[in-house]
Amino acid sequence: MKPLVGADILCTHTVSFEEVDNVETGMRARRLRTERHLSLREVARRLNWSAAYVSDLERGRRGWKPETTQKYARVIGANTLN
Repeated sequence: MKPLVGADILCTHTVSFEEVDNVETGMRARRLRTERHLSLREVARRLNWSAAYVSDLERGRRGWKPETTQKYARVIGANTLN
């Protein structure tokens, strides 16, 4: 049996626009946080959130609600995460 490569591989999971948006927002959030030399734990402490929750947001595993985005941006000293 030959290994599956490229076009032979069947994708069994579709990705929604919301999931893509969560990942992109998380990537921007992490970039902005690290540019400001803030650790994930420090941001979590300032927000009174767990470090695991902040990590999940930054990795796109959790959804970014408008109020979550505003709180995170304010704590890292950004106007927005866009």
